[in-house]
Amino acid sequence: MFINGCKYLFVLAILFFSVHAQKDTQMLLVDVMYKALMEGNDHNVVRVSLIIPCHPVHAPYLYALLKELEKQSMLPDEVIISLSEYEKVPIEIMEELEQARWNFPVTLILSKEALYAGQNRNVASLRATGEVFAYQDADDIPYRSRIEIIKYLFHMYEFDHLMHKFIIIKSQEQIDNNHQRLVAYLRPFDYESQVPGKHMTNGNIAISKKLFDTHQWPTTGPGEDEAYNRKLYKLYENRLLVHNVLLAYRQYLSAGYNRQFNQIGEDDTNKPYQTKIIFNA
Repeated sequence: MFINGCKYLFVLAILFFSVHAQKDTQMLLVDVMYKALMEGNDHNVVRVSLIIPCHPVHAPYLYALLKELEKQSMLPDEVIISLSEYEKVPIEIMEELEQARWNFPVTLILSKEALYAGQNRNVASLRATGEVFAYQDADDIPYRSRIEIIKYLFHMYEFDHLMHKFIIIKSQEQIDNNHQRLVAYLRPFDYESQVPGKHMTNGNIAISKKLFDTHQWPTTGPGEDEAYNRKLYKLYENRLLVHNVLLAYRQYLSAGYNRQFNQIGEDDTNKPYQTKIIFNA
């Protein structure tokens, strides 16, 4: 009986440690002081290219989005915008983008053709020079620490694919930009249990350049974002899932653009970068 009891306890111990080992492979410690680590070391962290796919309906949001990006706690190293069917965009919107000056390099790639979001992402990514590509839809608002957190995580840990949460807002005032605690999981188990129905963004992810060089975005239209991430989850374990909200989806703009969000009139003369425009990419 004693031997049988020992066998029983031994089996329980194996099950206990197996479960905890499995959890350890997924969970990343997560109460981190990333701001303290990054201070004074921004020249050592990875270069992040912010990629914005855009079509004519969302073109009026671009100027306001670039203004919002200048408020990031750490700026992107460059912003690459791929705007398809640009001839349908009012000339005053194009002039506003071209004449403005920014605190980061901005490249606007203009295509006459109609492109899906995946095609626009590929066009812009092929021009990007960063080690990490962070994607941003033109009609969404990034949380103020989004770029900083992406830079920190890619700097500290080895992975190639990052997803994070988003929130649907009815007004800009609903955004809470304070992140006291950063919660993320390294090598999350699978797509089905981690992403669907949990407000994880499929289109606004961040990936390494080497991953993009191997697997570009699909160009099949509706559902391509989800298909892309499902594929990458099957092919790679080297991924990170951030449980913080880093992006706000402006659902209230779907009925039309609120021009009050765009605060023009700021003195841009001391900003170093004007928009570089590339036609017919």
